[in-house]
Amino acid sequence: MIKNDKYFIYPPNDDFDFKKLIRQMAREGAGRPVDKDGVPVGSWTPELLADAISHVESTGSGVELRTVQRWFQDNDQGIKTDNIRLLAQVFGCGDPEATRLWRAKLAAAQSRLVAKRREKRNKENPESSRALDTVGADCTNAKTSNPIMAAQRNDVADRERGLNLAARTEALFTGQHPLTLSSVVWVGLTALAIMTFIFGVQSVTYRAVEGLDKQVGFLWAPSWTILPLAILPLFLVTVARLLSSWKAKWRSELIAASTTVGDDTDGWESKVASFSWLFWSITILSFGLLFLLQWSGVHLRVLLQGDASGYMMDWSIVAIVRPDVISIPAAIAVSMFAYIYFGMLMWFLFAGLIFLFAIANDFYEICGATELHSDEVHQSKVREVGARIIEGVFRCTVLAILFVTCIKLQSTYLLSNGETIVDWLVNDAQAALVGREPERFSLEQRGIPQFTSLLLLFVNCLIFAACFLQINAVLKRSPMSAVTYGIKTEQWKMIAVVLLLSVNLVLIGMFTGFSLLLAASLLVAFYSLYSPKLDQP
Repeated sequence: MIKNDKYFIYPPNDDFDFKKLIRQMAREGAGRPVDKDGVPVGSWTPELLADAISHVESTGSGVELRTVQRWFQDNDQGIKTDNIRLLAQVFGCGDPEATRLWRAKLAAAQSRLVAKRREKRNKENPESSRALDTVGADCTNAKTSNPIMAAQRNDVADRERGLNLAARTEALFTGQHPLTLSSVVWVGLTALAIMTFIFGVQSVTYRAVEGLDKQVGFLWAPSWTILPLAILPLFLVTVARLLSSWKAKWRSELIAASTTVGDDTDGWESKVASFSWLFWSITILSFGLLFLLQWSGVHLRVLLQGDASGYMMDWSIVAIVRPDVISIPAAIAVSMFAYIYFGMLMWFLFAGLIFLFAIANDFYEICGATELHSDEVHQSKVREVGARIIEGVFRCTVLAILFVTCIKLQSTYLLSNGETIVDWLVNDAQAALVGREPERFSLEQRGIPQFTSLLLLFVNCLIFAACFLQINAVLKRSPMSAVTYGIKTEQWKMIAVVLLLSVNLVLIGMFTGFSLLLAASLLVAFYSLYSPKLDQP
């Protein structure tokens, strides 16, 4: 078949790897100029193919002759993503649809070559095979001025030294069943609950002031029960599914549906590796600051001194006022385990937020170039994937804000004059409905969660805004249609829900009737998480 005065061959249906495919197409002259009889004027040689690639774009970008020569050689080195784009245009004879078909075929052939290479290296050296596979193809020992290639080699070196915490964290989220992480959370919660029952602090009161016996037991604390039992597991499952879909399906579909890939040459592994310092930071924050510093600086000090020093009383330090229920040594052991566990919960939350941003940023870098939107097939795929990503980010943001709401609600109750958290909320709602002002006062205590909850809310909203802006920047470049209008309408609903939940969190305990706003916010949150009607314009 002749396309643009060149010999066009449809991608074969055979399951060739990249080496076999390019050799066959070179012999048959796919994409070569044709003579007057419609026959290709010879086969491809590395020199001719390198020259043809250099003329694909007006910018004259191409590949080195040595790189093309390695494609033809019998070795394990394949082809990079950007070079797949260029080679597909040569084999596709400059036709957009033909180029798209060849791009998908070349990407599949490269994947088969990588799979064979991985299998071979697993047999030879299982420890280093994964690190080597993450390198972009076309790598050599020769010197190169390409900063992307240098970055890829540095990432491999990090993984070989075991320093890439980001890759290990991604494996936790995607390398197993989505419920695995949730099961870890539930196991920890079960162990903590058993400890509180053994030492009798699952339900315990203390005399806060004259006439007020305040319930501070473990079972009455939403930040220790509802949060790890339901909210965080749902968050982890949502992040894991979104991450797996992006990595295994959506990302490759976007690349295959487009005729160019912009600056997307690093690959997903390099994208994740670039966030390694963030994963180390949240590890230090969660276990160094939230656990070690807060536990030793507040709870351990309070228990050793036998004086709360004005800090809010909860079940982990109730031993200083109820030594008849739990001893100081037992309280130290239980509280240490509890805050190690809570540090793990915070680490899971932060890690999930980082992955949300990484997905949105990767989507933006792959689809953000204007030239990617000239093909309707690609436009449709971009809109579909973009809508799915922003929906997943929204659901995770709602769950993350509910996570923080549990913390703020618990700490506010501990500082209030309510006898139990249920009575406190019910009395506030009744007072608002009948129009009376309840007797309200705050205990002369202070609580660190009052401050940290606001910081966590800010981080959650910042991640949502960053993801939203990047995804919307891509979607708004597509031509206006009913589909894009529906997506924009849904986005406004999402923004409204996030704002409502944020305002509710800030106002907890600050006015009579806050419990009604809390109830309304929870209903909206559950509705937006599970009702399919939210997806309608």
